[in-house]
Amino acid sequence: MIQISRFINFSKNLLTKNKKELFISICFIFILICIQMFLPLFMRWIITEVETRQSYLFLIYCILIYALFLLIYNFVDMGRYMSLDILGGKILQNLREDVCNAITKSSYEKLMLIGKEKLKNILYMDTLNMYSGIACHSINIVANILLIVVFLIVSSCLNLKLTIVLLAASIIGFFISMFSRKPISNASMKVNKKMKEDNKTLNEYIDAIELAKTNELNDYFIKKNNNSLWNFINTSLKADKIQIFLKNLISEFHQVVSVTIAAILSMTMGNSTFGDIIYYMFVSNMVLDTSQNLESSIYALIKMIPSFENVDNILNMEKCFGEEKIGPIENIEFSNVSFYYEGNNKNNINQKNYFFEKGDVVRVTGVNGGGKSTFVKLITGLLSPKSGEILLNGVLLNNIKLSCLNNQILYVDQDEIILNDNVKNYIEAISGQEITDLQLDEMEKLVGFDSKIMEIKENGHSLSGGQRKKLLLIKLLLKYQLSSVIILDEIEAGLDEKTKSTVLKIESDIIKNKKDCIIFKITHETKNDNIYSKFIGM
Repeated sequence: MIQISRFINFSKNLLTKNKKELFISICFIFILICIQMFLPLFMRWIITEVETRQSYLFLIYCILIYALFLLIYNFVDMGRYMSLDILGGKILQNLREDVCNAITKSSYEKLMLIGKEKLKNILYMDTLNMYSGIACHSINIVANILLIVVFLIVSSCLNLKLTIVLLAASIIGFFISMFSRKPISNASMKVNKKMKEDNKTLNEYIDAIELAKTNELNDYFIKKNNNSLWNFINTSLKADKIQIFLKNLISEFHQVVSVTIAAILSMTMGNSTFGDIIYYMFVSNMVLDTSQNLESSIYALIKMIPSFENVDNILNMEKCFGEEKIGPIENIEFSNVSFYYEGNNKNNINQKNYFFEKGDVVRVTGVNGGGKSTFVKLITGLLSPKSGEILLNGVLLNNIKLSCLNNQILYVDQDEIILNDNVKNYIEAISGQEITDLQLDEMEKLVGFDSKIMEIKENGHSLSGGQRKKLLLIKLLLKYQLSSVIILDEIEAGLDEKTKSTVLKIESDIIKNKKDCIIFKITHETKNDNIYSKFIGM
């Protein structure tokens, strides 16, 4: 019940946000139902009139009109799919914006416990499933139910007995389709599993070519490959028996219904015409196909219900930022701050008390795993203390609006992700500033970035380490004047001497000239101690 309620709430909220697109889709569906209801009635009238008039010219005239309606139906159906795509696109946009906003405002630690791979799946596949469930399957379910009801109502006006037969047949067909689906799906899954195992066995042989050649393992691998192959073939044989039997059962049920309707009409011909027989044969096929489509949509929707739960969990995660605004950061205070990662009893930061104020240049050193990264994440608000408080200008960090923190704190990390884009778009996005081509050219020359590089691919891994660091330097140069806290995390690490010298010179110039901020330098180096006013060992 909770899952159904969650689905209904999501559907209601998202469809309400997109009333215009929903209304257009409903209009197309209504027109399609009207045409689908009209076509068999028109066919019935044509056959009855042709039987009476015995005119080939009249027949050709009627067929042309019928073909015209089919053409109109095709265009309307195209419009329906296009309107559903637009509605789905809006829903997907709303969902992904909401998820991204929730991720941005949620606890970084909680997000890491979920895991980046699962978060990627939620943002991509689960939102896609929700789009499909709401914009496609749920609307198709309503449309199919309406279509069946309309056909049965119209049919009952012509022949109540046959309508009862049609109703019973549609219900039976629905359940045959429903109970057939799971065995068919399980059989396919078993075949796919054995296929993968067979592929894995063959891959093992290729990977072990050297071993096979030097240890007389050819017969061993042939035997193993044959066993794997016939496991796959035997599983396929069993699956084919199930799938073919059940698929034929559905098809044969349609034939039984058609024969039954034809037989009932022939026994109760009375005032019925040949047109009535054609009409009911047409309607029976359409009702049975629609009931099967209805079952398919319901089954698909049920499979997608877990996606609604996954997205809902992200949207309802505890928010770790407040709404209080602050200006330039004058001081930072750590008051008895302790932090440990969940699942780890050892404190990364233990009962720390620090006070930093404008003008401080702080060197932060320590061994790998000693807590330097944790310290930086605490200052930037990515992590929250397990105990104690962090205050910026006397305001509890967790109460401060995220955008204010981002505006005041500049963090340049040696391992940060470089965005896939052209260089100019990346620089504008990461600096939050629009720059001209001339400004970009000047920055590239200043840091020694290769101006021939126009596109960033593979999140910067297609670039050399030096070129990636030079992009980070451009970010630093564009943002440092606007920031009141600057955190430099070993940008120079792993660079050749020339590039390292460029990085250190730019950093040194900023440290010497930027006196109205707090600067943290994360480093293993112990040189140039005279430029630091405070030292922290982690």
